[in-house]
Amino acid sequence: MEQAGKNTILLVRGTAAEPVGLSAFAAAQPDVQVQTVSGLDEARTALGRQHPTLIVMQSDEPGVQDLRRCAEMAAGAEAVFLLLVRQEAYSAVWRFLQKSGVCVMAWPMEPAILTQTLRNLLLLKKSMQADQLRSQLQDLKRIQKAKGLLMRQLGMTEQDAHRWIEKAAMDRCVKKREIAETIIRMYEL
Repeated sequence: MEQAGKNTILLVRGTAAEPVGLSAFAAAQPDVQVQTVSGLDEARTALGRQHPTLIVMQSDEPGVQDLRRCAEMAAGAEAVFLLLVRQEAYSAVWRFLQKSGVCVMAWPMEPAILTQTLRNLLLLKKSMQADQLRSQLQDLKRIQKAKGLLMRQLGMTEQDAHRWIEKAAMDRCVKKREIAETIIRMYEL
């Protein structure tokens, strides 16, 4: 269970002969907690219940099926995904996953390097969340502006303008932001 204000690292134990220990890292980071699961099936179940900040999987030499599942999980989760593999498997795994959004690192590594990497990935996730929040706020502002233009130009109520934008977005299979931008361009000429 996630605690408010904490970053959760979901540690997926794969087929690693020498498991990575994140307890020392978590102990040194007051805003980090680690939840350990035994495999990808259990990780998928955990993702349904919570939203970890970072997913770390360690597997000496993952097979193609596991790599595909990692890529699917990375695409479906809002977490940053880090896969730790043996040096001998690194190049092949990286080539397979390079376009999927999964970070790949060779294991074993110095504890200081792992600590730096985890801190940087947590900061990256925080930055991504801030960018996403700014983007959502900009989208809301555009939609509000478009509703205001529809109300002034066409005499719609706010509810009617909102419904009109939603319906237009659904009919055209686009985001409400795109409809709002079209309205703004149309009426601000």
